[in-house]
Amino acid sequence: MADNPVPGEASMDGHSPKLASIPASDSTVWADASTLLKAACTGLRDGELIHGDNFNLFAAMSALEIMDPKIDSGIVCTYYSIDEAIENGAAPIPISLDCTIDVQRTIDVMDHLLACEAAWHKGHSLAQTVFSCIYLLRLDRTAPHALLHSYCRVIRATCKAVVSVVSDARAHEVKRRIFLQ
Repeated sequence: MADNPVPGEASMDGHSPKLASIPASDSTVWADASTLLKAACTGLRDGELIHGDNFNLFAAMSALEIMDPKIDSGIVCTYYSIDEAIENGAAPIPISLDCTIDVQRTIDVMDHLLACEAAWHKGHSLAQTVFSCIYLLRLDRTAPHALLHSYCRVIRATCKAVVSVVSDARAHEVKRRIFLQ
């Protein structure tokens, strides 16, 4: 179980979880906004955002995605480095010793990378989508796995080509529109 469990959930030993306290003074007044937030979010579709009139691109880039371990500092991550994740069995090579399962899991990794690339093309950060994959960060580790190695090299080359084209086009984003010079 995580070190900072969800409020209201019991721990594995059956006791109530201990919640981290939020610093407050004697004059602090707290109000439960859960009902208000739930009501505001009922009509939202995936990818939509509730924001005020003063919300801008800078605010969007500084926004916090709750429950995303790369952005939400409240999430307790089990790994502190890529090397530690690899040592603990993340991103194994070969993916499985069983040939059939290895092919299936390789396809799963490829599918996930394709989804990450699509998310990047929709405007998400390259570092938080495509390059969140350990296989792409440590490409040399995939060399013994020909299919995965080739696919990862293609993904990296595609990303490099897109970044190069956008950089060469001198594209600028101003108030949610892209203007080409």
